[in-house]
Amino acid sequence: MWIHRGANLPYNPNLAPCDFFLFKNLEQFLRGRMRLSDNKLKITLDDHFEKLPK
Repeated sequence: MWIHRGANLPYNPNLAPCDFFLFKNLEQFLRGRMRLSDNKLKITLDDHFEKLPK
């Protein structure tokens, strides 16, 4: 699973500025990892988001 962020995204009311932080943070977190099974990916993401400051 790879997430690519476009250079100039069009206006989208469903994206908030915090989404850009989360996507960039998630991209850096997942960089260099091998492909994970769906279950392992879910557990990894849950753990990662729990560690982020609220």
